[in-house]
Amino acid sequence: MKMEYELREELRQMCILSESIEEKGLERGILLTQKVMRLSAGGMSDEDIAKVCLIIREMVHEILEA
Repeated sequence: MKMEYELREELRQMCILSESIEEKGLERGILLTQKVMRLSAGGMSDEDIAKVCLIIREMVHEILEA
């Protein structure tokens, strides 16, 4: 019984951790998208945006086309 409880508790903690990681990833993606949009609206080239944001130019295009 104790082992079953411990296993259940470990699984619960793993799920909580997984949700936290997912939320942080979503937050980072939103912030990156906002930054790309802001820089583009300010007239910065896609290539320069990619350099500033440390992403590839194709990702800049994907964000701007969405």
